[in-house]
Amino acid sequence: MEKISRAGGNLDLKTLGDPMLSEVAALAARASMFPEVRESSNGQYYLGMSRIRGPNWRLVTVYPKALLQARALAATQVILIGGVLALLVELALLAWIIRREVSLPLGRLSAAVASVAQGKLEVELDDSANHELGRLAGNFVHMAARLRERDDTLTERANELEHEVAERKLSEQRMQHMATHDALTGLANRVLLSERLGQALAAAERTQQVIALLFIDLDHFKQINDTLGHDVGDGVLRWVAEKISLLLRKSDTLSRMGGDEFVLLLPTIHRKEDALAIAEKIIVSLSEPMKMAGVSFTITPSIGISTYPEDGRDGETLLKNADIAMYRAKESGRNAFQCYTADMGLRASETVSLSFDSCHL
Repeated sequence: MEKISRAGGNLDLKTLGDPMLSEVAALAARASMFPEVRESSNGQYYLGMSRIRGPNWRLVTVYPKALLQARALAATQVILIGGVLALLVELALLAWIIRREVSLPLGRLSAAVASVAQGKLEVELDDSANHELGRLAGNFVHMAARLRERDDTLTERANELEHEVAERKLSEQRMQHMATHDALTGLANRVLLSERLGQALAAAERTQQVIALLFIDLDHFKQINDTLGHDVGDGVLRWVAEKISLLLRKSDTLSRMGGDEFVLLLPTIHRKEDALAIAEKIIVSLSEPMKMAGVSFTITPSIGISTYPEDGRDGETLLKNADIAMYRAKESGRNAFQCYTADMGLRASETVSLSFDSCHL
């Protein structure tokens, strides 16, 4: 380089005795194409050759091979690191996009499916996105809305059916009550009395318990209807039913047979005297004065008593004998009770026989 510098640019390569320059000169003379790059004979340089204006002039550039390789390696490393960093950024961005556009919507959709499976049809999903998941969310919201409408319809219909069933049960209960209870007083009627008397007789046969029937008839009740009217008479019947009911146990049954006749069933008593005590309480309770339609008056009962098994072993016999005893109580002065005895039955038979004979004559 010093020789070239001293020569002021006009230097004959052959006079320098420099192997590298001699090799360059030889290569430049043999070069058929320009520009051209060749490797030096020692393998340490790259030689770049091109023509320039002048008499057989050449521009030769010498590149140290090791330097170029170091720079190439450094450039490759920079490119590689930049590529890796760019790839990491792209992967992070892709992960964020997947999470935002796929994972979160799928999670919300999965939660909505679980909610619907549990019967919670109030579903809220973002269906604004115009892609597959957005359309799927929109379809699911629509489906949930239709399910909710159907569920509301079914619930409404179920409520209607429940109301209809309750009304039907209530109607059946009312019909059953009407079939087994007196409409005026709410007491058991003849049908229910017969049913409970049959049950009491079956139980008494097993347990050897005493059963009593009290046949109660109101004295001079017809006069109340004739003088004060049937509305007052109905009020008297309800008043009597309430007064007697206050004296009863849960197992007892008070029934209205019709008109002013009541029958009291005592299904479990220890002895006949217990029925007599109840009859006395009824007479005392009904002796209290009542006031209706501006009139104060009292009502008295006549009570006939029959007991199982002494006075009969079936319901029809017990009821008939209690009725006979009640008429004996009326004959004895009213406002009293009489227990059935066998001679009452004979006298009743004789009376019926005489009545038939009189009718025949």
